[in-house]
Amino acid sequence: RFILLQILLRFFSQKRLLEMASNMTALPEVDRNIFTDDEAVGRAFLNDAKEALRQGSGPFTREAKVVFNNAGFYFERSLRDNFAMMKIAAQTKNGRNQRQDTSIPRVSIFHGHLDVNVPPSHSRYVHENVLGGGGNLTEFANMGHLSLVVKKADAILESAARK
Repeated sequence: RFILLQILLRFFSQKRLLEMASNMTALPEVDRNIFTDDEAVGRAFLNDAKEALRQGSGPFTREAKVVFNNAGFYFERSLRDNFAMMKIAAQTKNGRNQRQDTSIPRVSIFHGHLDVNVPPSHSRYVHENVLGGGGNLTEFANMGHLSLVVKKADAILESAARK
């Protein structure tokens, strides 16, 4: 799959790739429109894809295997355990309860219900089982995978900047 993407990125013009992306019927309409509503946004997505695959598909594939492989590297358990330890450490720091301590990373999860790449159930699972219900989970009914990032960028950035 990634090798095909590399070939497309190398041999087709940006204009042709944007046209092809806008016709991908596997994507919800709201995501397809991202490629035609604002050409600069479409070009930015293509440039990101080129950069991600600049060294070939190997690094991308290895990273995906680390994140999604349960056999040897327990990414989920490590993340859950580290988050829980930070919460405990912050709560008992200096002998007093400091749940709002800034040493605990604030985690916000945003997800579009129309996402065909990652089911919304994955975000709910991470929120409940990995973060123990900590952080914020915000779901958007009429957003997909790409449209969420573009159309809700202000909310996402605001969440990251909030103290």
